[in-house]
Amino acid sequence: TVADGYFTGETVLDPTTLVLRGQRDDLLNVAYAKLTVDISDATRSVIQTESVQLYDNDDNPVDNSNIRTNASLIQAKVPVLTTKEVALAIEFEGVPGAAADSIVCDIAPKTVRLNGEADVLASIDKLVLATLHVDDLGLHQQNSYVVTPPDGTWLVNGNEVATADITLDGISETTLTVTDLSF
Repeated sequence: TVADGYFTGETVLDPTTLVLRGQRDDLLNVAYAKLTVDISDATRSVIQTESVQLYDNDDNPVDNSNIRTNASLIQAKVPVLTTKEVALAIEFEGVPGAAADSIVCDIAPKTVRLNGEADVLASIDKLVLATLHVDDLGLHQQNSYVVTPPDGTWLVNGNEVATADITLDGISETTLTVTDLSF
Protein backbone atom coordinates (compact mmCIF):
# COMPACT_ATOMS: atom_id res chain seq x y z
CA THR A 1 0.00 0.00 0.00
CA VAL A 2 1.00 3.62 -0.51
CA ALA A 3 2.02 6.00 2.29
CA ASP A 4 -0.63 7.24 4.71
CA GLY A 5 -2.64 10.13 3.23
CA TYR A 6 -2.09 8.97 -0.36
CA PHE A 7 -4.16 6.87 -2.76
CA THR A 8 -3.68 5.37 -6.20
CA GLY A 9 -5.25 6.41 -9.47
CA GLU A 10 -5.91 4.24 -12.51
CA THR A 11 -2.90 2.17 -13.55
CA VAL A 12 -1.70 2.63 -17.13
CA LEU A 13 0.02 -0.31 -18.86
CA ASP A 14 2.23 -0.20 -21.95
CA PRO A 15 1.55 -2.27 -23.95
CA THR A 16 -2.08 -2.66 -22.91
CA THR A 17 -2.60 -5.97 -24.74
CA LEU A 18 -0.48 -9.07 -24.49
CA VAL A 19 -0.52 -11.38 -27.53
CA LEU A 20 0.27 -15.05 -26.85
CA ARG A 21 1.56 -17.43 -29.52
CA GLY A 22 1.81 -21.19 -29.20
CA GLN A 23 0.03 -24.48 -29.73
CA ARG A 24 -3.70 -24.42 -29.06
CA ASP A 25 -3.42 -26.96 -26.22
CA ASP A 26 -0.73 -24.89 -24.50
CA LEU A 27 -2.75 -21.68 -24.82
CA LEU A 28 -5.99 -23.24 -23.48
CA ASN A 29 -4.32 -23.55 -20.08
CA VAL A 30 -3.73 -19.76 -19.80
CA ALA A 31 -6.47 -17.76 -18.08
CA TYR A 32 -4.74 -14.42 -17.48
CA ALA A 33 -1.45 -12.56 -17.23
CA LYS A 34 -0.30 -10.57 -14.22
CA LEU A 35 2.57 -8.31 -13.26
CA THR A 36 3.39 -6.99 -9.81
CA VAL A 37 4.36 -3.38 -9.09
CA ASP A 38 5.76 -2.44 -5.69
CA ILE A 39 4.10 0.75 -4.40
CA SER A 40 5.04 0.26 -0.75
CA ASP A 41 4.99 3.60 1.10
CA ALA A 42 4.97 5.53 -2.19
CA THR A 43 4.35 9.29 -2.01
CA ARG A 44 4.68 9.92 -5.74
CA SER A 45 3.68 8.12 -8.92
CA VAL A 46 5.49 4.86 -9.59
CA ILE A 47 6.71 3.78 -13.02
CA GLN A 48 8.13 0.28 -13.22
CA THR A 49 8.93 -2.12 -16.02
CA GLU A 50 8.17 -5.68 -14.99
CA SER A 51 8.00 -9.14 -16.50
CA VAL A 52 4.64 -10.80 -17.01
CA GLN A 53 3.58 -14.06 -15.37
CA LEU A 54 0.88 -16.23 -16.95
CA TYR A 55 -1.68 -18.05 -14.77
CA ASP A 56 -4.24 -20.80 -15.24
CA ASN A 57 -7.87 -20.87 -14.07
CA ASP A 58 -6.80 -22.12 -10.64
CA ASP A 59 -4.42 -19.15 -10.17
CA ASN A 60 -1.35 -21.35 -10.62
CA PRO A 61 1.62 -19.95 -12.58
CA VAL A 62 1.96 -21.28 -16.12
CA ASP A 63 5.62 -21.80 -17.03
CA ASN A 64 5.57 -23.14 -20.56
CA SER A 65 8.47 -22.33 -22.89
CA ASN A 66 6.25 -23.19 -25.87
CA ILE A 67 4.18 -20.05 -25.23
CA ARG A 68 5.65 -16.83 -26.60
CA THR A 69 4.42 -13.29 -25.96
CA ASN A 70 4.70 -10.10 -28.01
CA ALA A 71 6.29 -8.37 -24.99
CA SER A 72 8.32 -9.90 -22.20
CA LEU A 73 8.28 -6.66 -20.20
CA ILE A 74 5.37 -4.34 -19.47
CA GLN A 75 5.69 -0.77 -18.21
CA ALA A 76 3.19 0.11 -15.50
CA LYS A 77 2.49 3.64 -14.31
CA VAL A 78 0.62 3.80 -11.02
CA PRO A 79 -0.45 7.36 -10.16
CA VAL A 80 0.05 8.04 -6.44
CA LEU A 81 -2.15 10.94 -5.43
CA THR A 82 -3.08 12.99 -2.41
CA THR A 83 -5.63 15.62 -1.42
CA LYS A 84 -5.12 19.25 -0.42
CA GLU A 85 -7.52 21.89 0.89
CA VAL A 86 -6.98 25.13 -1.05
CA ALA A 87 -8.38 28.60 -0.34
CA LEU A 88 -10.45 30.41 -2.96
CA ALA A 89 -9.63 34.06 -3.65
CA ILE A 90 -10.59 37.09 -5.69
CA GLU A 91 -7.76 39.47 -6.57
CA PHE A 92 -8.28 43.20 -7.01
CA GLU A 93 -6.25 45.58 -9.14
CA GLY A 94 -6.26 49.34 -9.38
CA VAL A 95 -6.79 49.68 -5.63
CA PRO A 96 -4.79 52.58 -4.18
CA GLY A 97 -3.06 51.96 -0.81
CA ALA A 98 -5.43 51.98 2.16
CA ALA A 99 -8.48 51.69 -0.10
CA ALA A 100 -7.81 47.95 -0.26
CA ASP A 101 -9.04 47.76 3.35
CA SER A 102 -12.46 48.99 2.24
CA ILE A 103 -13.06 45.97 -0.01
CA VAL A 104 -14.82 43.19 1.87
CA CYS A 105 -14.99 39.93 -0.08
CA ASP A 106 -16.71 36.86 1.33
CA ILE A 107 -16.41 33.72 -0.77
CA ALA A 108 -18.57 30.65 -0.27
CA PRO A 109 -17.24 28.04 -0.07
CA LYS A 110 -14.00 29.46 1.33
CA THR A 111 -11.98 26.41 0.27
CA VAL A 112 -12.10 23.45 -2.12
CA ARG A 113 -10.37 20.08 -1.97
CA LEU A 114 -8.08 19.14 -4.84
CA ASN A 115 -6.72 15.73 -5.80
CA GLY A 116 -3.40 15.40 -7.59
CA GLU A 117 0.22 14.39 -7.29
CA ALA A 118 1.90 15.73 -4.16
CA ASP A 119 4.54 17.76 -6.01
CA VAL A 120 1.87 19.47 -8.15
CA LEU A 121 -0.34 20.28 -5.13
CA ALA A 122 2.64 21.58 -3.12
CA SER A 123 2.93 24.61 -5.41
CA ILE A 124 -0.76 25.58 -5.11
CA ASP A 125 -1.59 27.89 -2.19
CA LYS A 126 -4.86 29.31 -3.49
CA LEU A 127 -7.16 29.32 -6.48
CA VAL A 128 -7.87 32.77 -7.90
CA LEU A 129 -11.44 32.80 -9.20
CA ALA A 130 -11.10 36.20 -10.91
CA THR A 131 -9.10 39.41 -10.99
CA LEU A 132 -11.39 42.44 -10.75
CA HIS A 133 -10.53 46.09 -11.32
CA VAL A 134 -11.75 48.48 -8.62
CA ASP A 135 -13.29 50.80 -11.24
CA ASP A 136 -15.64 47.99 -12.26
CA LEU A 137 -16.95 47.39 -8.73
CA GLY A 138 -20.26 48.66 -7.42
CA LEU A 139 -20.87 49.32 -3.74
CA HIS A 140 -22.20 45.79 -3.44
CA GLN A 141 -22.26 42.90 -5.87
CA GLN A 142 -22.50 39.16 -5.89
CA ASN A 143 -20.71 37.11 -8.55
CA SER A 144 -20.69 33.37 -9.21
CA TYR A 145 -17.63 31.58 -10.58
CA VAL A 146 -17.03 28.05 -11.82
CA VAL A 147 -14.04 26.71 -9.88
CA THR A 148 -11.41 25.61 -12.40
CA PRO A 149 -8.70 23.35 -10.96
CA PRO A 150 -5.11 23.89 -12.13
CA ASP A 151 -3.59 21.51 -14.70
CA GLY A 152 -2.74 18.13 -13.22
CA THR A 153 -5.38 18.41 -10.47
CA TRP A 154 -9.09 17.86 -10.14
CA LEU A 155 -11.80 18.77 -7.65
CA VAL A 156 -12.67 16.10 -5.10
CA ASN A 157 -16.37 17.04 -5.31
CA GLY A 158 -16.49 17.33 -9.10
CA ASN A 159 -17.85 20.57 -10.54
CA GLU A 160 -18.12 23.38 -8.01
CA VAL A 161 -19.41 26.93 -8.18
CA ALA A 162 -18.26 29.60 -5.73
CA THR A 163 -20.11 32.80 -4.90
CA ALA A 164 -18.24 36.00 -4.06
CA ASP A 165 -20.09 38.67 -2.09
CA ILE A 166 -18.15 41.94 -2.58
CA THR A 167 -18.86 45.12 -0.65
CA LEU A 168 -17.05 48.45 -0.66
CA ASP A 169 -17.22 49.15 3.07
CA GLY A 170 -17.29 52.73 4.38
CA ILE A 171 -17.65 54.16 0.88
CA SER A 172 -20.77 55.87 -0.36
CA GLU A 173 -21.87 57.19 -3.72
CA THR A 174 -23.53 60.51 -4.36
CA THR A 175 -24.78 61.95 -7.61
CA LEU A 176 -24.17 65.68 -8.00
CA THR A 177 -25.27 68.12 -10.62
CA VAL A 178 -22.57 70.75 -11.20
CA THR A 179 -22.60 73.88 -13.22
CA ASP A 180 -18.91 74.75 -13.00
CA LEU A 181 -16.26 72.01 -13.10
CA SER A 182 -12.53 72.55 -13.41
CA PHE A 183 -9.45 70.37 -13.06
